[in-house]
Amino acid sequence: MKNSKANLRCWLVLLGLILVQGGTIGIFTNCLGILMSAIRQDLGFRAGDLSVYYLIRNICGGFAVGYTTKYYFRQKGKYARITLTVLGLLMGGSCAVMALFSKLWQWYAAAFTAGLGSSATTVIIPIILRNWFRKRTGFAIGTAMSASGVFGAVFSPISSSLITAYGWRTASVIIGIIGSLMIIIPALFLIEISPENVGLKPYGYDEAGSEEKRTMTHTDAVLPVSVFIACVVAILGTSSIVQFSNQIPVFAESVGYTLAFGATLTSITMIGNLSGKLLLGALTDRFGIYSSARIFLVAIISALVVMIVGSKSPLLLSAAMLFYGFAYSIAATGPGLLFPDIYGSSNYQDKLKRYSSISFFFNAFLSVAFPYIYDFTGSFNAVFMYGIVMGLAAFVIFTRLKKYSLSAK
Repeated sequence: MKNSKANLRCWLVLLGLILVQGGTIGIFTNCLGILMSAIRQDLGFRAGDLSVYYLIRNICGGFAVGYTTKYYFRQKGKYARITLTVLGLLMGGSCAVMALFSKLWQWYAAAFTAGLGSSATTVIIPIILRNWFRKRTGFAIGTAMSASGVFGAVFSPISSSLITAYGWRTASVIIGIIGSLMIIIPALFLIEISPENVGLKPYGYDEAGSEEKRTMTHTDAVLPVSVFIACVVAILGTSSIVQFSNQIPVFAESVGYTLAFGATLTSITMIGNLSGKLLLGALTDRFGIYSSARIFLVAIISALVVMIVGSKSPLLLSAAMLFYGFAYSIAATGPGLLFPDIYGSSNYQDKLKRYSSISFFFNAFLSVAFPYIYDFTGSFNAVFMYGIVMGLAAFVIFTRLKKYSLSAK
């Protein structure tokens, strides 16, 4: 009976984190490009100028992630519910208040609260799931992270329809309310940071064997800092290409398609996002993160090549966007799978927070650089070439990182 209760609770926690990921990334990040494209067309902003919003949001998130994550887990999660609720309100409010905006600086101001609100999610989700799942950890993390693809794919055409029917101002309010509720409700009623807090054991708990393996760890004295740098480059170098996703509607228009087709391409990308995260998690449970990541890198690189040479074909472009969506898998699922395998259960949380902060800052730069490249060149080909080069480098790095794997020892 107690095992049944524990198993039920762990799946409820997973459900809650799916909703949080869906609201935070699926709606407030992946669907924001549709809203911003409509705003740009209506108010006449340049793509690069409006994208400064993403720059400010990511910089704020980078500064805040260490503090918000620390406060979330403070005193064994005593403040977890209120922390995540406040973060959800900040994200939803920053979206809804756009209905009142008409000047660029107003979006820049709203980016501060949006960045603070989105800062903790990418860290807390894999940590909580590793607390609750001793087995099928890759599946659990991949499933939770895939929610951004599910809700992105479903909500992109809904967002486009809302904008067409009511205008972007009303649509921003509706989107803000829905996204906030998806975060606040599970924060209050479904999520608990660890099974021990409620007198339960994690899924797959095996006192005789799995606990010993789980406590294996490397120390900073054993692993040089170059290993951490290699991990960052391997994940961030490739995954940072997802910053292009906010420009998919602009890209579609630049190669002769309509905004509606741009929304369709965004949905296709989100399908790749969804399927890729589920597949990466499942493959990692079976073959490890290193082999799985290299398979995904081949798919991503191939997609970027097609986006350069085959964009005039709707069918080829749609297929490329599907595999381009796999980059989200490396971005969201990769850190939670790679760092524990390299550093073990004792040290990976600190490394994950450091990586997340670096990721915010680096992606802040690219979120502005990518659209400005288009503004000044009239093409995104340089962006795609960047992704190809970084993908090739990551392929080599994942091959070399395998020798540091704890799971192989």
